[in-house]
Amino acid sequence: MAEEAEAAAPKKGGKKKLMMIVAGVVVLALAGGGFMMMKGGGKAEAAEAEDAKKEAKAEELGEIIKLDAITLNLADGDHYLKVGIALQLSKKAPAEEVDAQSPRALDETIRFLGAHSFEELNGPKEREKARKELAHKLGEMFEENVIDVYFTDFVMQ
Repeated sequence: MAEEAEAAAPKKGGKKKLMMIVAGVVVLALAGGGFMMMKGGGKAEAAEAEDAKKEAKAEELGEIIKLDAITLNLADGDHYLKVGIALQLSKKAPAEEVDAQSPRALDETIRFLGAHSFEELNGPKEREKARKELAHKLGEMFEENVIDVYFTDFVMQ
C-alpha cells in the first residue's frame, strides 16, 4: 500500500523540469524572433539602397527612341527572331544625333543577336542576359549616350 501511495503522489521535481522546458522554448522563440527582425532590417537597408540607386538613375534618364522591328536568322540556322528595340538615352544625349545613327544600333543588334542560337535566347533569364549585353555594347558604341535597351518585340520561330 505504501508503494501505491508513492506512485499516486506527483513527484516534486516534475514541475521544475516542466518550467525549465517551457522557459527554454520561450527563450529560443524570442531569440529566433530577434534574429529574424535583425535579418529583416538588413533587407530593408538593401531595399533603401536599391531605391536610391533607381532614383539616381531616373534623374539621368532622357528620351526613349523606339526603332523599327527587324527579323533575323539565329545562329543555328533553323530559327528566326523578330525583335524590336527601344533605346533609353541619357539626359545629356542629343536625341536627334542618336536617332540619325539608329541604323548602326540595328546593325549591331543583328550581329549580336544573330550570333545566338534559339536555346541561348529561349527563356526569361537568357533574354535578360542578352538584353543587358546588348545595352552595354550599344552604350559603348554611342559613347555612353545609350543607358539601356528595351525589347519592344521578341518573337522566335
